[in-house]
Amino acid sequence: MENTSKELLACFLKTPRNSRARENLLRHRLVYDLTLASCTVGRALDVFTGEVDDYGYDVGFSDGHRSTLVQLKGIGEDSKAAYWMIRPELLLPDLSARQLNEYFHGDTALRGLHGALVVQQYSVIGSSRLFVRYRYGDIDTLAASDSKALKELEEAHKNKRSFRFRKGWLWPPMRPGLLLAFLGFAANGLIDDIENVYHWRDQVSGLQKPDRKTVPGTVSSLRSAIRNTYQDDRKKAVEQAD
Repeated sequence: MENTSKELLACFLKTPRNSRARENLLRHRLVYDLTLASCTVGRALDVFTGEVDDYGYDVGFSDGHRSTLVQLKGIGEDSKAAYWMIRPELLLPDLSARQLNEYFHGDTALRGLHGALVVQQYSVIGSSRLFVRYRYGDIDTLAASDSKALKELEEAHKNKRSFRFRKGWLWPPMRPGLLLAFLGFAANGLIDDIENVYHWRDQVSGLQKPDRKTVPGTVSSLRSAIRNTYQDDRKKAVEQAD
């Protein structure tokens, strides 16, 4: 009976006509996960959505000190998706962001919403459980991943076309608490990983003077730690379901 239930759920989520239901399910899961993670550090997280779909984001978050906008994509663990098409304005820095000067020489024509892409990677475990982790990408991720990525983003904006965000530019699947830290909010969890995220963001976002020699090493070690945590969490989830 359990196998049948698992197959039904997996089939439901993969069926194209259920795409809206799947998107709603995953969006509610993201809101729950991030809200709970924020509550563990004593901060309420406000959630908002746009009434129109003209600006490239699906959901926004605020803790009263910081706000950020997120484009959501959902994929199964075995998905072959290699990229996602998103509006370049979502990723481009706003006028208050330091990236506008460092990445685009202060060109105000390249201002945007300073948001992020979050890809929810899910798999069905047991009869009715969804194991969900989050892959993350923003303009600093692009800058640290590929020297050509920012040029492609700039060209997409100037030519008024969508930007192809490649899977390889995203961070590995991570826990909600770590995603909260990547989004710039106060977070708790695996403290070493959380502190490394803040350190990486400080280096790349100009809160400290970026040291281009140490940033790649920080990225590599942090990616490995996140990947290992994902594999351990996935294994434990399967064992608990058996």
